[in-house]
Amino acid sequence: FDVLVDGRPTTELRLPVRLTELNGRTDYCLNTVSCSGSSSDRDVLFQPWLDDAVITWLGDELYHFRADVVEGSHCVLSTEFKVYVIQPPLRKTVESVVIATTAMIIGMVLFLAYLVANAAFSKMY
Repeated sequence: FDVLVDGRPTTELRLPVRLTELNGRTDYCLNTVSCSGSSSDRDVLFQPWLDDAVITWLGDELYHFRADVVEGSHCVLSTEFKVYVIQPPLRKTVESVVIATTAMIIGMVLFLAYLVANAAFSKMY
């Protein structure tokens, strides 16, 4: 997160931030490489300056967050932001099912072509 004050250069906020999802949604993940599918905590401590600080959106539509600075500030720093997700990425299980189904269909088509070709070849001799 960046702090913007009128007439001053933008500075990076290097303090922990508590993120709260205001719509009650749980289909997002914070700071994780492998996402389990839901965030069970309503308030999550987020450190945006880390390299692995990411928010993974698992659903679509509107997410509404409030970000509050937890410590290190003499005043209350708080803001709200909204994110509208149109096409989230497929979950890993859905992606695996699509790949497996496609592989089975291609395998069945090849096997059926083999049976038809074998039957035609048997009739010739």
